[in-house]
Amino acid sequence: MIPITGNQVADVKVDGVSVGAVDSYTFTEVTADHTINATFEAKTYTISATVEGPGMISPSGAVKVSHAGMKIFVIKANSGAKLVDVIIDGNPMGSLLAYQFTNVVANHAILAIFEQKENALLQNFPNPFNPETWIPFELKEESEVNVRIYNSTGRLVRELDLGSKVAGIYATPDKAAYWDGKDGSGVPVASGVYFYSIQAGTFSAVKKMIVSK
Repeated sequence: MIPITGNQVADVKVDGVSVGAVDSYTFTEVTADHTINATFEAKTYTISATVEGPGMISPSGAVKVSHAGMKIFVIKANSGAKLVDVIIDGNPMGSLLAYQFTNVVANHAILAIFEQKENALLQNFPNPFNPETWIPFELKEESEVNVRIYNSTGRLVRELDLGSKVAGIYATPDKAAYWDGKDGSGVPVASGVYFYSIQAGTFSAVKKMIVSK
């Protein structure tokens, strides 16, 4: 079975029974009529598009491309981040904002690498609040993150151990540190001024927030 350029054997049926996508089939000791039918399909290839760090590539994932086709990938860093490098099939290409594969006749891979520009502790929201709030932050690199909450006299009220976090922006309710307004014993805290600190690797910072009931 010989497909034309850009196609491949999809299936071969002998006497109505599939024998798979074989390139050839041999009839032996033929004592009766037989049939053989070959089905062909266009070749497709996969471009694996992935990212490391706070950014995006579009399209992403396992992207299918037809034989001799082309595909353009757009690369963008998140706010507060920067593009470090784009790796094409294992080869560093620099900080490209887009890349086009042309005349695709094999599988490929594209990897965009980003990093956060700086660490930051952001203002909690809402603020003032009652009874709960979220504490957003940004990480330049993967770090063990710990958030501590103190009252106005400097006494530790609550410790939030967030574990290891990759570089990125943690500024939405599903990502930011969450405090339910309770101390370490589960008792709601009183109204007043509180301070929250972050420790992420060697980075530390402190900000003020207000509980208003």
